Amino acid sequence: MVLSWLLNSVEPDLAEGVVYADTAHEIWKDFEDRFSQGNAPWIYQIQNAIAFHIQGSMPVSNYYTKLKGYWDELTSYRGTPSCSCDGMKSYNKFKE
Repeated sequence: MVLSWLLNSVEPDLAEGVVYADTAHEIWKDFEDRFSQGNAPWIYQIQNAIAFHIQGSMPVSNYYTKLKGYWDELTSYRGTPSCSCDGMKSYNKFKE
């Protein structure tokens, strides 16, 4: 049922490329491979914005707030590395 819904929900040109897929998972995987951009371009843009962000005539509080926004966005794209050590467990507990 999901397979036919997917095939009927996409443009006919796209459906032609996945019409012989056996499972919905294969279709999703194919679309992911074709259209997923990944985070690398976004991470680069944010790092670039941080590197070239200047205070100019902006008050320090505004400058810091904007810079902190970039840092937070960068952190959200990078995520937290996975680790099974005790330090990471306590960090995750603190984060919750």
